Amino acid sequence: MKKLFEKFVDDWEVYTGMSLVMVIILFICFLMVDCVGGKTITVTGQVLEHRYKPSWVEQTFENVPYDLGNGHTAYRMEYHTYHHSEQFSLVVLGPDGPESHSVNQALYVYYRDGQDVPIRRRIGAYSGRCLTSWISSR
Repeated sequence: MKKLFEKFVDDWEVYTGMSLVMVIILFICFLMVDCVGGKTITVTGQVLEHRYKPSWVEQTFENVPYDLGNGHTAYRMEYHTYHHSEQFSLVVLGPDGPESHSVNQALYVYYRDGQDVPIRRRIGAYSGRCLTSWISSR
């Protein structure tokens, strides 16, 4: 055991370097999953509307009646919260009329706008840094 410890003390720079390389590799893998992963849908037609809504929490208050037992009714305030995932909705004027596409997960959306320019929009579930639109060569 003492010999192993002495060897570790002699080679600590090697172990530190290997650890740093592993951390960098894991970080690169995280970025690949973050910015590349997702579902793809493809639609073609004139875009009438597109909207992105990040995840949000809806809060509601409600007056709920309850019986007091003596023939009278009282009301109590109930509070509810609902967590909604991010959503992307797209309305396209296709050959058969307007088509609506709505998704609530990480995805790529390919569509053509009125000038037939391919547009690719990344909707990221993992971080905000991928929430950009750019013209695609696709």
